[in-house]
Amino acid sequence: MNPKDASLALALALLAAVGLFGAALWRLHRRQTVLLRSGEESRRFQELMLTTSEAADLQAAIDTMLSGVCEASGWPLGVIFLPEPNDLTLAFAGDFTRLDGEEIEEFRAASRTFRPHRGVGLPGRVWAAREALWLPDLGEETNYPRLSAARTAGLRTGMGVPVLADGQVVAVLEFYLKERRKRDDRFLRLVSGAGAQLGSIIQRKRAKEALRLGEARLRRVVKESLVGLVFTNLNGRIIDANPAFLTLTGHGEEDLKAGRLRWSKLLPPSYELPEGWGPTELDELAFSEAVGLGVNLPIERELQRADGTSVPCLLGFSVLEGEPAEAVGFALDQSERHRSERLKREFVSTVSHELRTPLTAILGSLGVALSGGVGVLPSAMLQLLGLAQRNGERLLSLVNDLLDMERIQAGQLALTCVPFELMEQLRHALAVNQAFGDQFKIRFCLETPSDLVWVHGDAQRLQQVMANLLSNAAKFSPSGAEVRVKVALVRDRAEVSVQDQGPGIPIAFHERVFQPFAQADGSDARQKGGAGLGLSISYRLVKAMGGELRFVTEVERGTTFSFDLLCTEPPQEVT
Repeated sequence: MNPKDASLALALALLAAVGLFGAALWRLHRRQTVLLRSGEESRRFQELMLTTSEAADLQAAIDTMLSGVCEASGWPLGVIFLPEPNDLTLAFAGDFTRLDGEEIEEFRAASRTFRPHRGVGLPGRVWAAREALWLPDLGEETNYPRLSAARTAGLRTGMGVPVLADGQVVAVLEFYLKERRKRDDRFLRLVSGAGAQLGSIIQRKRAKEALRLGEARLRRVVKESLVGLVFTNLNGRIIDANPAFLTLTGHGEEDLKAGRLRWSKLLPPSYELPEGWGPTELDELAFSEAVGLGVNLPIERELQRADGTSVPCLLGFSVLEGEPAEAVGFALDQSERHRSERLKREFVSTVSHELRTPLTAILGSLGVALSGGVGVLPSAMLQLLGLAQRNGERLLSLVNDLLDMERIQAGQLALTCVPFELMEQLRHALAVNQAFGDQFKIRFCLETPSDLVWVHGDAQRLQQVMANLLSNAAKFSPSGAEVRVKVALVRDRAEVSVQDQGPGIPIAFHERVFQPFAQADGSDARQKGGAGLGLSISYRLVKAMGGELRFVTEVERGTTFSFDLLCTEPPQEVT
């Protein structure tokens, strides 16, 4: 090789080396650029997540995410869809665009009305697959309902990313370009990672929003409630109260805010309260119930208003869990109920007294006529007068029952409780009421212990209780049956039971047996007679004598009513 050829070969070799080196440098530069861009994008996405998490509410977080991804990635349009409550369709929840013009507005309008099911369109397909989807050319898609609007807007490439929380899709993100671009797995992973973080953010924002709405709803309920609601600590200081409670007690917001509202100031001076909260403030049973069980049965107490007047209220409390120890209570105004009950009692009392006076005179006249005081009367007239007398006595008994019930409810029924011999009173009760039993062909039978039994109570009211129980047993026992009256000694109490052979008491009626005017079968009760007051009065009379009236029953086998009285020693003059 001559010198010229050698020089040329060397020059070519040097040029080739320089070209290879330049290519390597270019590849290195490109790689560094990609890494730098990737690092910059990662940094931007991390900043975006931080900004999104600090958003005030869910909608603000969505708007921040869409705009941030578009700004960080260069994709000019982003849309987000959320599952609707029925979990059958997605609904538009927001968008962001850096594009202008009527064409892009047409696509945005189409997105706002788009309600895709699972597997329909880009968001529906992402929702169904729960994984990202890249559409390099929208024009080639057959499952894309907004294709016409996308073409008008000049959109070419679309990308959909699921937003997951606890494995469930809580949102779907869409992003669009106006040029065709092949799938970029690195960018998909970056946006998918942002979507995963957005899922946690959405979950937290939703929980916070639900809590906010729940608190707002609770505040609204408390504020607008017609029932007085109050929050108090266990030292008696009222922490908060709703307008209904303040109106009920006549106090204002200033008293509440200044801490001047305490239970000790709301109860009348007659309670003689110690400082702060104590058992005597509401009553020992209610207080122990509220603290021990967490809630107490409602009790009725008078509350003292700011002007010195008092108002009857139904009060109830429930101790709240956690610290500090606090309770929530309610106060329901009972003034109108008391007024209605007073008017009812006055009406019943007036009517009863107005009936009782003429009835007594009528029955007295009938008694004179039937006893021959007006001469000998025809047998037909005697039958009519006898019928009138029996119905008059029924009516007088009803009037007396109404008067007794009125006195009991008003707390004005006086009892004279002294020691008396029980067996003698029971024999007298059976003898007096046997005539009533004869009307139904019922025989009363007394089974007594051999010894005398002395009890403490009101003998006259015992006769009334026995008359009610015996008449009730006679009316509902079959003709020719026997009603048994038994006495058993149980520790320091004597238990009296009246057993009939009637149809029994239906289970559905058990809770109302001792309520006034209660009847298991109205039509049958009217045939048998009675207004449904006897058992209610008897229950209250026995309770006033320190006992309890109760029953056991079996359908088609009969019912046994029983009550107990305290045994006592006979008076010294008897012994």
